[in-house]
Amino acid sequence: MWDTAVYVPAATGHAYIYHLGGFDMTSYSYDLDDMHRTSAPIAQENAYFQKLEGIVTPTKNPNKAAFYKKPDSSGEGYIYMGDRLSSKIYRIHIKENMAQASESWLDSGDLPEGNGNHLGDMFVIRDSLFVIRGSKVFRAIINARNGSLSAWDDSPPDLPEAQIDINWHWANTEGASYGIIGDYVYVTGPQKVYFAKISEPIYQIFLTRIQ
Repeated sequence: MWDTAVYVPAATGHAYIYHLGGFDMTSYSYDLDDMHRTSAPIAQENAYFQKLEGIVTPTKNPNKAAFYKKPDSSGEGYIYMGDRLSSKIYRIHIKENMAQASESWLDSGDLPEGNGNHLGDMFVIRDSLFVIRGSKVFRAIINARNGSLSAWDDSPPDLPEAQIDINWHWANTEGASYGIIGDYVYVTGPQKVYFAKISEPIYQIFLTRIQ
């Protein structure tokens, strides 16, 4: 329950789903800090997640996550993950062909404050990591060499309203989701789905005016 997972595609068409932890119904607490992985698409013969031995997440309360694939690689890149209990963001190196993750997570600084739901969306477009916090949209440039992030840029236009923010017992915020289809990004508001065109050239990529 309230788990965090991220889809990691490769240039060859193969992919993995990495599970980063979440709520454990057995202990009825946020007690899952192990990383697991399975091939995608998930079929009957590969329906079980394999535990990545020796790797634990830096928080038992993982937030949204996103994957950045290095240009011209067969799957090497970085997974970025927030923390439900703080403003921290972390990254872990996914090695070539996604065969394994590095042994530890690295501190990638703090997420911007925003003005609302701190479980808003996180996604990558080309060389940029975008996060939505309430109605605020922020962007950081990803360093392809080591995965580090630039300072957060708040120049992307805001959403017309804050993303959906529903609390269910113990303030477990739920609801926000996104999709990237072709040249458009879709995100959820409380009652509507908004879309934005991905702009060119690359150094000007941001969410254009939301319709």
